Amino acid sequence: MDAIVLAGGFAKRMWPLTKDTPKHLLKVNGKPMLGYVIQSMEELENLERVIISTNAKFADQFEEFCASYEDPLDLKLVIEDSFSEGEKLGSIGAMAYIVENMDITGELLIIGGDNLLSLSLKEMYDFYSSNGDSIAVHDLGSKERASLYGIVDFADDKVISQFIEKPEDPPTAYAATACYMLSPPSVADICEYVKLGLNTDAMGFFISWLYKQRPVFAYPFSGYWFDIGSIQGLEEADVYFTEHGM
Repeated sequence: MDAIVLAGGFAKRMWPLTKDTPKHLLKVNGKPMLGYVIQSMEELENLERVIISTNAKFADQFEEFCASYEDPLDLKLVIEDSFSEGEKLGSIGAMAYIVENMDITGELLIIGGDNLLSLSLKEMYDFYSSNGDSIAVHDLGSKERASLYGIVDFADDKVISQFIEKPEDPPTAYAATACYMLSPPSVADICEYVKLGLNTDAMGFFISWLYKQRPVFAYPFSGYWFDIGSIQGLEEADVYFTEHGM
């Protein structure tokens, strides 16, 4: 299995913090948030490469992060030639580029570099191995909050029957987090999706298309989930991780 960590955004909503520092390297309890994401993958014994996808503006800082990392994971950096939001390939476009140029043909973990999750990736991999393409989903406990996220509905067998981006009337409160495990056919479909000329901006658009092609499963987890897209979200994560000594 390979992994792609999405860390290519410019996070202008978090200025001035992210004007000269990438969001994914901002610190939570004294540690870059990307460090927590990398650490969460260390329990995956079959993980061959961790490919961090970022942009040219912050390339030097990510290179320093990778140079400072010690075993056990093999970190690779793929730098998109973009210096501003308007030049980005989009999350799916960046993934298609990596899949083709890094010769990814096997299983693939995709995870957001700004998503801090309490789930065990090893346990999620076991679920994926028994079922198929899987998305980690988190119960927000409120349909009002759910209207701000990509929301999934699924049956008792966990097969996703709906994936709706920021619905006005959410069918459930289960939000799709930026954590996906894909089988080889679905990895190949990333490139096919891009060739079809569909929206490449966010991963949710691909999943909305994918679950209509083959079964995609929801993997619910409890505990914490910090999708850090604002200064307030960063502060909340910092407080939580500090209080829990993480």
